[in-house]
Amino acid sequence: MEERIEVVEYVTNQKHSYSEATERFQVSYQQARSWVLKANLRIRQLEGQVADMKLLEEFVKKYQELQRKG
Repeated sequence: MEERIEVVEYVTNQKHSYSEATERFQVSYQQARSWVLKANLRIRQLEGQVADMKLLEEFVKKYQELQRKG
């Protein structure tokens, strides 16, 4: 798992190519690409969940405000 994280960070954060990652980490091009794509998908899913939670929090605040006003 740590190797996957290193590969993803190497490609995404340090802006290296998949080919460079394959040489450095001795993994296939397809494997490096797959790990990066899966990580990006997971990040988007988590960002969506965070956005949903923020929306729910705002809804609850408004609802409680309306309840107090009566």
